[in-house]
Amino acid sequence: MNTLNRLLRRVLILALSLIVPFSILAFNGCIDKSVIDDIYIDKPDIPEEPGKIEKDPDFIATCHKIIENIVKEETGGLDINSLDKAVEDNLKKLNPDGSVKGLDYTVYENNEWNLRTHFDVLLSMAKAFALPKSKYYKDMVLLERIADGLIYWDDANPKAANWWNIQVGIAKPLGVILALTRSGEDPKLSSKVLGRMVRYMQLNCGDVTKQTGANAIDIALHWICRGAVWEDQNTLNTGLQEAFKQLNRVSSNQEGIQYDDCFFQHGPQLYIGGYGTVFLDGILKIVQYANGSKFALAGEQLATFQNLVKGIMLKSLRGKSELFNEMGRSVSRPEASDTRFWLGRLDKLAEADPANASVYQKNKTWIETKNYSGAEESLTQYFVGDFTLYQGPAYTMSVRSVSSRTSRCETGGNGENLKGYYISDGSTAIQRTGEEYFDIYPVWDWNMVPGVTALHQKTTPKGKDWGQLGNTNFTGGVSNGKIGNSVYKVDNSNDKLDLKANKSWFFWGKEVVAMGSGITSKATEEVRTSVNQCLYKSGASYLADDIKTPVNLNSAIANKNIRAIWNDGIAYFFPDGQKVNITAQNKTENWKTINTTKNKIQNMDVLTLWLGHGANPSQSTYSYVIVPGMSEAEIQTYKVKSEILANQEGLHAVRNDGVTQIAFFSAGTLTTDELELTVDKPCVMIVKPTNNGANIEVADPSHSLKELTIILKSGNKQTSRNTTVFASDGTRKGQTHSLNLTF
Repeated sequence: MNTLNRLLRRVLILALSLIVPFSILAFNGCIDKSVIDDIYIDKPDIPEEPGKIEKDPDFIATCHKIIENIVKEETGGLDINSLDKAVEDNLKKLNPDGSVKGLDYTVYENNEWNLRTHFDVLLSMAKAFALPKSKYYKDMVLLERIADGLIYWDDANPKAANWWNIQVGIAKPLGVILALTRSGEDPKLSSKVLGRMVRYMQLNCGDVTKQTGANAIDIALHWICRGAVWEDQNTLNTGLQEAFKQLNRVSSNQEGIQYDDCFFQHGPQLYIGGYGTVFLDGILKIVQYANGSKFALAGEQLATFQNLVKGIMLKSLRGKSELFNEMGRSVSRPEASDTRFWLGRLDKLAEADPANASVYQKNKTWIETKNYSGAEESLTQYFVGDFTLYQGPAYTMSVRSVSSRTSRCETGGNGENLKGYYISDGSTAIQRTGEEYFDIYPVWDWNMVPGVTALHQKTTPKGKDWGQLGNTNFTGGVSNGKIGNSVYKVDNSNDKLDLKANKSWFFWGKEVVAMGSGITSKATEEVRTSVNQCLYKSGASYLADDIKTPVNLNSAIANKNIRAIWNDGIAYFFPDGQKVNITAQNKTENWKTINTTKNKIQNMDVLTLWLGHGANPSQSTYSYVIVPGMSEAEIQTYKVKSEILANQEGLHAVRNDGVTQIAFFSAGTLTTDELELTVDKPCVMIVKPTNNGANIEVADPSHSLKELTIILKSGNKQTSRNTTVFASDGTRKGQTHSLNLTF
């Protein structure tokens, strides 16, 4: 009966529109609004309007302004011809009862749930309805079809196994549809249809006060839309307040922005890309929605927002691609790392934060040109997120590790990132142009993620779907802003992987020294350290016995004493006569092997470099030096400046240009020709000798030190310091402290 009534009402509207142009009927009062309301929906289904109190005129004006902003945000830049063609096609997909052809509204399971298509169809119509240049602008028949689709959805009330599908996937476009169809002059969506959909959202679309991080922002977006169109002050205020509350820093075990500028989602799990960018996009929308109203981003929340964007997000982009090891499970989606998605985002950032417009424009230029000649050198240790990030003119490089304080990258959630276990085990992303790893992931050997030391098994270990805490407490690093080192003590015994290792990376600007020691396992599988696994470029070569030899595609070099390898502008040097392995292969694989929701064949030329430690290694070591931005011709004459002073189980140390960086995995002493330095507890340091002592940067990767004793000797001079600087770190445990020791 409801379907028949709606069909009859639509016939009535069509008849009226043929007799008299609707614009005259609507705007000259020939059709009373109550009659239009009755056309749309049966009265018994309509909830009472909440409140029933006189509303503040200023608040009503705010609601109208927000709706106006939503229209601008959601329709700005659309191609009218493409939009109108999409609406024409979508109208054909819509059945008379408001359902979309081909959709099963009883579907429940995640792998079959495609009902967001229903709102994709309605959203295109709503955009055309609200856009003055569209031929469907304020079209009464189109509005009736939108109403049919909304009513059908409310009647069917579909469910989903994954809460996100309803509370975000459906509710976000629904909120926008309501705003678009209630904007401007009449005709507008009936208040009775609106009432039904507001009721539907109240009952089904989530409580913003019970969510955090990106999920809170997503839900806040439709609360804001709902509050504005229904002129519900409590809903609107709650949506805005909860959204901006997400810009307050949180403690390290909570989701959201951390005290080191990292972003966590799904527990203490690093998510700069993926949920991080969802969070950012949501904030940008909310800033635009609230523009010109009394709600604005300001003060400490604005500063936190700026630090998140400038302090880590923009530094994680390089040329064509975002760094793979900070994207979470998004890495398993085709083109998800593509920085072209950032171009429009950077324009919106410039609008939202005009004080930093030049910064956003500079980053946009870097992405478009891949020329980073103006980039300032920086090395940041994200002491909460277990993440290290270097950016400079020649390259960007990151190290992602895990600890008992943070979660591994999630593997398997929603059928995504099925093989991503080792992303959190000291993975290194080294990028100059952003082409290095772009969409390589289906063809990767996931037991050889770049930078990782791991058992080379037939299958990749499976972590928990939504992340799990690591098993080591010694993860972190030290930095003076330009140079520093990062450490990771490998211990995956909680996942029954028999391997121990101490790993470190020493950043010197032009050079990065990677070292490992104490590599021990009783497993029967070979242990390998992956130097890199990236796209192969024609012209790759290696240097052995001072002879340069090309690395041809579909070739392999096994256990060879190699001095240097060069590929795509990045050189790798191997001290101490280590045996190196190289393969250059054309590989083909389907994305569904790492993401069950994708079915696409990928073919790539892949260069893999690794050091083998054999099966059952005991106290094995490795070292290599990465020099990005080098030409092939330079590798024959280049002399590595970084001097490895120690690569022992409990001690790694490197000296460069008079500065010594040290990783004490245990209490111990470093002795050089310049000094002797002893500590009574594990820590990491940068030591710069002075005429009467040394300037020292020191950090505590364990986050547990209360005090540390340092003894410094040089010749017949000696000094010591018992420092308690760590005791007051609070929310900034693991940060770098500066000390001056004098004789």
